Order: sequence, then C-alpha cells, then structure tokens
Amino acid sequence: MLQVKSGKSSFEQISRVYGNQAVVVSIDPCKVYVKNQNDVEFETIRVLNFVLKVSGGWESQRIGAYKLTKAVEELGAGEILLDCIDYESQGKGI
Repeated sequence: MLQVKSGKSSFEQISRVYGNQAVVVSIDPCKVYVKNQNDVEFETIRVLNFVLKVSGGWESQRIGAYKLTKAVEELGAGEILLDCIDYESQGKGI
C-alpha cells in the first residue's frame, strides 16, 4: 500500500528538514510482458509493463514502477535512481 501524504513519513520529514535533494530513492523494476493491456492493473507501455521487485528481485509487488515513482516524488523524493533489474550486471549501460 502506498503512503498517504501526512507530513509524518520519513520521506516528508527528511525533505522538509534537509531539502528534497537529501531524499534519494532507488527503484529497480523489471519488465513483464502482457498479452493485453487490460490484463493488468498497472499502466503499461504497449504490451510491456514494469513492476516493482523486492527481496533481491525474487518477489513482485502489486504496483507499477510508474505509480511508485510518482508516489515517492509526491512524498518528497528529490532524486530517483531508476534502473531496470533485467539489465543488471550486463554492462549494457541501460
């Protein structure tokens, strides 16, 4: 579940005291191909979806990468490192 902006989250408190540049979030989504965009509840790019992975990439969460990125930005993240887990350690620069 996404945090509702309340002024009490660590993102909001750190950003208020030190500035939003002090709140850096790293998001490692992975590609998920879907047959139909209506098959998933996330926003999709054509038939490609990016979902949030946790636990070292072993578990998927029921939130899309785009929605998570917008949520942490609204909570006060000043910098977001977005790195597709599918290309990790491949030296492709993506």
